[in-house]
Amino acid sequence: MTIVDFGIITLIAVLLVLGVVWGFLRVTVILASWVSAIIISLNFGPNLSAAVLKPLIDSAALRLAIAMIILFVITLMLGALVNFLLRQIAGKAGLTGLDRILGLLLGTTLGVLIVLVAVFFAGLTPIPKYSWWQSSMLLGYFEIMVRWVLEFLPADLAQFFSY
Repeated sequence: MTIVDFGIITLIAVLLVLGVVWGFLRVTVILASWVSAIIISLNFGPNLSAAVLKPLIDSAALRLAIAMIILFVITLMLGALVNFLLRQIAGKAGLTGLDRILGLLLGTTLGVLIVLVAVFFAGLTPIPKYSWWQSSMLLGYFEIMVRWVLEFLPADLAQFFSY
């Protein structure tokens, strides 16, 4: 196992613990924000790239990556605002056992999703060709999932990924 593998395991473990601490509601909003950010960046990234960034950036791959990252971050920020507002409304209710167990499951799912997003965006760069990436025991499994997602992308978008 490489340091990348330990980093992946650590990230998922930390989010698992945070899922228990945060509980179901908070993790659900966070997870929904991440899923929404992925969907929005995939669907509207090419439009933002062509409409706004084309005059500013020559490289089509870089333009697409920046557009997708901008949309991704904005969506996560809106999700954080929704999460904050829901916590204010919900008040300081105590965590029940079921809330913690469901938070644990969703926290783990969030950790896996974050790694998938990182692997997805790494595909827009030459990083997957590096030896430390190739020697990782866990990244190959995430690449399989990313390749599956790439099958659903339009060919003109999928061509920019190195998988």
